[in-house]
Order: sequence, then C-alpha cells, then structure tokens
Amino acid sequence: GAFDEVRKFYEKLISTLSLDKSYNLWISYIDYEINFKNINKIRDLFQKSILYFKSKKMNYERGELMYAWYNYEKTNSIEYD
Repeated sequence: GAFDEVRKFYEKLISTLSLDKSYNLWISYIDYEINFKNINKIRDLFQKSILYFKSKKMNYERGELMYAWYNYEKTNSIEYD
C-alpha cells in the first residue's frame, strides 16, 4: 500500500541516475503505473519522459518512448464512434 512512496522513489531515481540508465527507469516507472490503469497518469509520464529526453537531446530514446506511447494508446484507449 505504499504506492506514493514508490512514485517518490522513481522520481528521485530519475533525477539522480545517469543518463544512460534513465531510459530503462522511465519505462519501469510507466509499466508500474500501467498496473493501476490510470490513463491520465500514464499519459503524463509518457509526456514527461519524452520532454526529459528532448531536453537532453537524446533523440533515439525519445523516439522509442513515442513509439511505446503510440502502441499503448493503440491497444488501451477507448474508441469513440
């Protein structure tokens, strides 16, 4: 039941971890949130992670996250008629 503590831990790690390991950490954080099916939180994390890698000029990682977000939306979003 310590969900907020886990989120704080992820945020702290992201701010202190070296860039070469941060991609896997962002993916892990997003996967953690996917378990709770809070689509707004998941979208927010995708957006934050993409902006993070954009600011670091890490285009490959940013592209991978954009592709992962696209696939997430394709398989999990509600379709409207």
